[in-house]
Amino acid sequence: MNDEMFGPPSTALVVDLCGTLVRENTTVGFVRWLRPKGWRGMQVRLGTSWVIGWIGNRVGIDLGRWLLVRSLTGIHRRALYDEGEAYVKDRLARLASGRVLHAIQVAREYGRPVYLATATLDPVARAVAEQLALDGVVCSNLEYRETGECTGRLARDITSRKWATLHEIATSSALTSMELYTDNAEDGDLIENAVRTFFLGVPALLRDIEDRHRTRIVFVNGP
Repeated sequence: MNDEMFGPPSTALVVDLCGTLVRENTTVGFVRWLRPKGWRGMQVRLGTSWVIGWIGNRVGIDLGRWLLVRSLTGIHRRALYDEGEAYVKDRLARLASGRVLHAIQVAREYGRPVYLATATLDPVARAVAEQLALDGVVCSNLEYRETGECTGRLARDITSRKWATLHEIATSSALTSMELYTDNAEDGDLIENAVRTFFLGVPALLRDIEDRHRTRIVFVNGP
């Protein structure tokens, strides 16, 4: 594998999760990992169906994700975190991108902070950050009752708001010269602020990105 160029030690490396570090939608993968039965299973089947996806695209709402989160209603936070740890261990062993893992390793060897920025759910995102010993993570958070059970709602959704959320855990100096790995066109806020983006997705997805940002994008292929 060819080494990509990396910035100075103060430069943060920011990594997306779904389709970038792990080659699947981890919200879908995690909920399926739980092997839901009964009404939970019905919600998951609906949430991952093309019909719901089509309707959601038409109305501009991610109905599939809403149903997947609803299927977690009543499951205790501790159980979700335990399953998240097992799920992530399996996916990092089988579906992790060697290129992105290599980038993380090299960044750490140069003393650079590495952050995970993902809209996936907290039981998954925090397990990834812990197992890879990353410097921090921003993610979407499930809502939990005082007794610990999931309410089936999100307490916080950071979709398209990763850049602003990163400032809560990283220094401004590190983010000023941030480098990014993503395959997600919804990460436009990160792409616009990165000194360089390694884009693992389809180039056509970035057709709406301004030309002045395109000069800082490197399109990469392969795992």
